Amino acid sequence: MENIHQPQKVDTNFSLPASSSMLKFFGAMYFGRNYFNFKGRASRREWWSVAILETIFLIIPIAVLMYIFPDYADYIELFYELYALIPSTALMIRRFHDFNMSPWWAMLIVPMSFLPFFKGDRADNRYGKNIYN
Repeated sequence: MENIHQPQKVDTNFSLPASSSMLKFFGAMYFGRNYFNFKGRASRREWWSVAILETIFLIIPIAVLMYIFPDYADYIELFYELYALIPSTALMIRRFHDFNMSPWWAMLIVPMSFLPFFKGDRADNRYGKNIYN
């Protein structure tokens, strides 16, 4: 007889495959499982997908709102910054994981400049399975 009171295991190491669509990356980043996900890996494609779609769906509409409501521009900007802080940090940390690097490297500005341009490890590493297959 099966024990119905045993808790289900939940996968907290959620990394999308590198071949996923741009909208899937963006949706997972801002509205789904990757909002608070600091574990696993993030591909170069995920980095660029979020950057491009964030500009289209978040930054441009917020700029328009700030233009329409200039008295509330500071509040609108603060809301956006607070909303984007956690997922942006999570994405950066997962991108460092893709290079098999500790996220403490984020304290240095120089290493962050290579994150969007180079591919990460093509093999499993200590932060997760290979996402490029």
